[in-house]
Amino acid sequence: MLPYTTYQIPENGKTETAAGSPWLWMLFSKPLNEAEKDFVLKISAALKAEFNQDVYSMICNPDQPISVPSGPGSKPKLILSFGVSPNTIGVWIDLFKPGMISLEHMTFILTLPADILAGNAVAKKELWRHMQLYMETA
Repeated sequence: MLPYTTYQIPENGKTETAAGSPWLWMLFSKPLNEAEKDFVLKISAALKAEFNQDVYSMICNPDQPISVPSGPGSKPKLILSFGVSPNTIGVWIDLFKPGMISLEHMTFILTLPADILAGNAVAKKELWRHMQLYMETA
């Protein structure tokens, strides 16, 4: 019988799994009021995202564009933009009206600003349709 080497692997007392980076990014054109925050929480819950853990929210200024890689952690799986043009965050796609586009490493959904969306039943149904399509393909 061949001799087998036994290795001792030290264990640390840590039994928690490291928290993942936010996979859902929500972009806003202006700060939200309480009613709009509740509305956005419902949207994240519908996407099965824990708002405090899975969601990175950001207020974007079109006069000061940023780049997606400057956000936290790894690349997002879904960017849900409430009235923020994709080129504001350095995503150069032709999406000038509400809609959805699947890219190689993420999906981008553009919808109306949260204050307008909350009162527009047609736009909410369209957003819901895009969210369902994303969840089916994710």
